[in-house]
Amino acid sequence: MLFTPDEQAKFDDILSPERAFYALAREIYDIQMLNLEKRRHFEPALNLIGDRGALRQHILAGAAERTAPLFRWNAWDPVLGENLDGREKLERPNGTTDRWRWTGNSPDTFLYFRLPRHTSFRLRIQLAAATPTGHAKQTTLKLSGEPLALSLARSPEGVAELVATVPQSLAERLPKLAELHLHTARMLDESKLVPYAGARMLGLAIAAISAVPVVPTRDLWDLLKGRIRGIARRLRLWSRPGSP
Repeated sequence: MLFTPDEQAKFDDILSPERAFYALAREIYDIQMLNLEKRRHFEPALNLIGDRGALRQHILAGAAERTAPLFRWNAWDPVLGENLDGREKLERPNGTTDRWRWTGNSPDTFLYFRLPRHTSFRLRIQLAAATPTGHAKQTTLKLSGEPLALSLARSPEGVAELVATVPQSLAERLPKLAELHLHTARMLDESKLVPYAGARMLGLAIAAISAVPVVPTRDLWDLLKGRIRGIARRLRLWSRPGSP
């Protein structure tokens, strides 16, 4: 559509403040970029702008000096990681509260912790009841790039856990800040639920993560108790009437 000279003049008059603001913003931006370019020689971190991989490593190196060793991380605690959804909770009738964080929207979740580095330990990933069993069974784990066997078990309190044993040989090679890479092959699509619940892709509902050093005497005692129970069970079977 063509405007008459009078109409064009009116539009120019109306738009002149916006055009002036844009020109000023552009001028300020150019000045800031020029200053950043000049400071690159004195502030090496500025060279990381635009290099996502290098910037990530720079952040992790700084965090390694400030992160406390992992004993137990609860889902609502701060954590350095990628691909974590918001915090959620469930108030139970008995007055207790379950808290967890979903992994999603991608199947790959990365968490960073300071882990034991000179001894074998067990990594326990406690799951909230919201985690579908199929998701837990099809989850894999890499610790700083090393694949680890992951088993689905239950704690003495009956809570579902993903458990991995980290051998001393791997613990000794871990960096100060180790990367936990969880891959959930199955994801929950909230948009497919009835009634409509949301539009997220969710993997695991993580309640807590802990690292517990392996104590050989305790493991030996657990093994011994298991064998004693097995022998007692066989003795009960043999003592029944009619047994050979």
